[in-house]
Amino acid sequence: MIPACPVCEKLTLVRFECARDHDGNVTDILQCRSCLALFNDRAHECLKQKNLQDIQFTDYYAPEVTTHAQETSRLEEKARILDYLYGHVKRPCETLTFCDFGAGPGYVAMAAARRFGRSFVCEFDTRAAQRACRILGRPDNLHIIRSLDELPGPVDVMFMWHVLEHIPWPLAFFEANRSRFAPGCVFFVQCPGYRPNAVVDCHYTFFNEPSIRCLFEKVGAKEIEIGFDIHNGFIGYLGQLAC
Repeated sequence: MIPACPVCEKLTLVRFECARDHDGNVTDILQCRSCLALFNDRAHECLKQKNLQDIQFTDYYAPEVTTHAQETSRLEEKARILDYLYGHVKRPCETLTFCDFGAGPGYVAMAAARRFGRSFVCEFDTRAAQRACRILGRPDNLHIIRSLDELPGPVDVMFMWHVLEHIPWPLAFFEANRSRFAPGCVFFVQCPGYRPNAVVDCHYTFFNEPSIRCLFEKVGAKEIEIGFDIHNGFIGYLGQLAC
């Protein structure tokens, strides 16, 4: 059992329930009585046998064979996610740096490159992003990196779409990377809620409204909005660091 809450770091974890994950394995679901986040204890136990990158690196995310038309359609579909974001970025986008952390094929970062001065695909498995760029063409201001350590400077928009649940110690992650976020940095995040099909070995934390608010308050962000995709069972967060 993990000793302290990975979100608020308090020693207030209790067993919420015993459940089966998506693959049929038995796991304890823990809950923090302080911030109310839920945790997959089996996923944390797996870290004792495998390192994080080996768990996350899987051919499930490998690029599939697609046509130019299919890639273009996916790019435009993902680009629509940013339409909501643009209304909350108050500074001229062409002066800002965008980072899609855990970008997968990189469609969102490619779309962001149309508006932002620089756009980064940050993904340790770059196969899908490299392939998408070969098919669609790589914008001059789009950069593909494997780690935030490769960023040349702080980012102004941190986009994390179904990534936060893959980070075992989310508060520690943000604290370790605090210098990567520029003053006024906007965080745009979505992750799955606690649902049976989301309980897998590479998902560590399930956020709800109190816990995701707690996390970003500790990071130093001011909440703009917390929203829910009811159809898919997702939670979203939009917030901004003080300038």
